[in-house]
Amino acid sequence: MKRREEKKRSLSSGETLVMKVIWDTGEEMGRDITVPELTEALFRDYGKDYSRTAIASFLDKLIEKGFIEKYREGRLAYLHPLQDEEEYKRKMLLENINFWFRGKASSLVAALDSEQRISKEEAEKIRRILDGVDH
Repeated sequence: MKRREEKKRSLSSGETLVMKVIWDTGEEMGRDITVPELTEALFRDYGKDYSRTAIASFLDKLIEKGFIEKYREGRLAYLHPLQDEEEYKRKMLLENINFWFRGKASSLVAALDSEQRISKEEAEKIRRILDGVDH
């Protein structure tokens, strides 16, 4: 049963992209996003020209999984996130560290460093975080 619940909570790549737009819009605009705004942002920011039925399918699945609720005000449907973005990102990061790096965060950092993705400034910030200075 637990396995089925975990599967239910995982998102497809399309669902993840839709959630990213919903979270970003809430942060940028300080309000819930309308379905037309979602459609426009998916195209503008990510080049995704999803059909209305595809977007409706993503939204239905996100509602079923408990990630969003949809409500109407007048003629517009609004989308409200029910899951916290930071909590979801932490969960996904931990799952990926466990899967790809066998639970070793140091292996993740080494992989990022080997790709020269960590600047000197970022490395110093990581040091301060690990030393408990930047919590």
